[in-house]
Amino acid sequence: MIKTFLTLLFLIPFVILSCQNSSTDKPNIIIIFADDQGYADLGCYGAEGFSTPNLDNMANEGMRFTNFYVAAPLCSPSRAALLTGSYPVRVGVPAVLEPDSPTGLDPGEITIAEILKEQGYATACIGKWHMGDHPTMMPTNQGFDEYFGLPYSNSQWPWRNNYKKEGPRSELYKDLPLYHNKKIVELNPDQNQLTSRYTEFAVEFIKANKDKPFFLYLPHSMAHVPLGVSEKFAGKTEYGRYGDVIEEIDWSVGEILKTLEKNNLENKTLVIYTSDNGPSLSVGNHAGKAYPLREGKGTTFEGGMRVPCVMRWPDKIPSGSINHEMVTTMDFLPTVALLAGSHAPVDRVIDGKDIWPLLSGEPGAKTPYDVFFYHWDSELQAVRSGSWKLHFPHMYRQQAETPGTNGLRAGEIDASIGLSLFNLDADIGETKNLAGQHPGIVQKLTDVADAHLKDLVENSRAPVDISDINWRRYQDRLSEGKFITDWWLIGPFDNSSRKGMEKVYPPEKEFIPNRKYTTRNNRQVIWQWYDGKENAYISLAKLFKHSDEDVVYARRIFNLKENVNLKIGLGSNDGVKMWINGKLVHSNIVARTAIPNDDVVTVPFKKGENVILLKIDQLGGGWGFFFTIIEGAEYLL
Repeated sequence: MIKTFLTLLFLIPFVILSCQNSSTDKPNIIIIFADDQGYADLGCYGAEGFSTPNLDNMANEGMRFTNFYVAAPLCSPSRAALLTGSYPVRVGVPAVLEPDSPTGLDPGEITIAEILKEQGYATACIGKWHMGDHPTMMPTNQGFDEYFGLPYSNSQWPWRNNYKKEGPRSELYKDLPLYHNKKIVELNPDQNQLTSRYTEFAVEFIKANKDKPFFLYLPHSMAHVPLGVSEKFAGKTEYGRYGDVIEEIDWSVGEILKTLEKNNLENKTLVIYTSDNGPSLSVGNHAGKAYPLREGKGTTFEGGMRVPCVMRWPDKIPSGSINHEMVTTMDFLPTVALLAGSHAPVDRVIDGKDIWPLLSGEPGAKTPYDVFFYHWDSELQAVRSGSWKLHFPHMYRQQAETPGTNGLRAGEIDASIGLSLFNLDADIGETKNLAGQHPGIVQKLTDVADAHLKDLVENSRAPVDISDINWRRYQDRLSEGKFITDWWLIGPFDNSSRKGMEKVYPPEKEFIPNRKYTTRNNRQVIWQWYDGKENAYISLAKLFKHSDEDVVYARRIFNLKENVNLKIGLGSNDGVKMWINGKLVHSNIVARTAIPNDDVVTVPFKKGENVILLKIDQLGGGWGFFFTIIEGAEYLL
C-alpha cells in the first residue's frame, strides 16, 4: 500500500498529460535480456561459428550500439540496475543473490514495470528473475501482472553445471522451482526447453494484450551454464553448444517479431535486445567471446560490462544506424517512462538518462553521460569520462590458463591491476597504461570517483533484510550452542584492496569507546554497543549502510572459569571472511551459505578475562554473521 502511494505521488504532475493521451498512442515496450552473451556474439558484431539473422535484421531495421554498458558485470546487480535506473550498489543489490537470500530488490524501489502499470500497461516478466526469491521481492510484487520463469540462475540447482538431471545431487542447492505468477508449477524443469517455453509464453502475452499497451520483460536463462537447447537447435552450429543456444535465442527473437507483424504492432513497439554482462570465459567452449575487449564476466574491464545492444522501432528509430555514444541499461527507465507519458521518480536519485534524442537520430545528439562508473560488488573499480577510463588498483578474475569444458569452470587466477589509465578510442583492449603520461586526467577522474562515493554514502537505499531463512538454517543446525549476540561494533572500513585483508585499522590495535575514527570519504565512526536478542542473526547490512567500505570489527570480553578450548560456530549469509584475534578462522566463499562442518573452529582461551576481536569482511551480498559457542559455554562466567 505504501509503495503504491509513493508511486502515485511522484506521478501526480503527469496525470493530466496521461489522460489527454489515448492508450493507443503509447508504445509497447519489449526488453529481451540474454544471459552471459559476449560483445562479439551477434552476427552484426562479428560472431563466428553461428548466425543470428533475426537480430542482425533488427539492427538493419533499427540501431546498433558500440558503447553500450550494463551497470555491473554479474547477474543480480545488472538486472536491478535495468529495472530501477540506478547503480546496483545504490539500490542495495551489489552482488549475486543466492536462493533464500534475506535481501534482494527492495519492494520500496520503483521499477519500470510499476511506472508503466500506472500508465495502463499490461506487464509481464518471463524468464530469469534473480533479484530475490522472497515473496515480497518477486516480480508480481514489483509491478508485473504476470510472471513465468525461474527465480534465480539455472545453475543454482542440485546438478550445478549439468543441464541434465544426472549424477549425484549436490547438497549446495535445493530443487529449482519454475514459477507461474506466485505458484511453483514445476521442480527442476527440463532446461533444454526453457527458451522455447519462455518464447511461447511471451507470444501468448503479446497476442492477449494486442489491443492495449504492454511491457514485456524477457530475461532469458540462457546462455548461462548449464546450457540448455532444444532438439531442433542442438548440434546445428560449428561453434558448438553455445552457438546452438544463441541461435535458439535468435529464433525466439524472430518469433516475437513475427507476432508483432501478424498483429500490426511493429510500428507501435520498441524492441530492445541486450545482455546482462559479458561472457563467462572460464567455461571455455560453453562461453561466448568479447573480442576485441579485455576479459569477460565478473570483471570491470570492457569485456565484462560492454555488451551488444540493438533497438528497433520502425519509423521512430532510423534504420541501419550505428550509434557510438555511451548508453547504459539504466537509461531504459527514464526513457521508457517519458515515452509512456510519465516520468522517472523524483523522490530518489536515478542514475539513468533520457536517451531518446540518440534513439530518434536527433542531429548532433551526444551521450548524456559525463562519467560512467564501474562497480564490482560494492567496490568502485573504474571510471570513464569520454574516451578516458581509469582503473583504480583492484583484484580481478583473470582467464590466464586453459578454461574448463562443457560447463565446468577452470583456468581463472587471482590477478591485480594498479592505477591504470586507458584511452578507449585508441586502445579498446585496455593494454596501454597512460597514467604516467597524463597525471592531470588521473587526478580529475580520481576526484570524480571520490565525489561519486560520497554521493553513494549520502543517497543510497540500503538493502532491506526481508527474510531470515538462511539464519534459521544455522539456528536449527547449531541450536545446541549458546548464541553470542552482544558486541561492540565499529565500521565500516575500506576493503577495496582485496589482498587477503592484511591491512590493519586502528580499532584492531586499540579500544577507545568515544574516539572517532576516520574512514574513506572522511566519514567519522565510533564504537557502538549492539544489544542483540537471544538467538538473533547479527545483520550488518541493517546496522551499516552499504558502500565500498565493508569491513567491520566486533569486540567482546569473555570471562572464563578456567583454561578451556571453546568450540565456536561461525557463519554468514554469503561471502564473509572472519578473523578471531587476527587469525582467519572462517572463509565463507561467495555463492554458498555457511556449512557448519566447515565453519566450526576450536579456539583456546585462558582463565579469566579474554578479549575477542572479530574482523568481518564482506565479499558477497549477505553481510552479517552469527557466533555461537557449541562446546564450552558452561565455562563462561
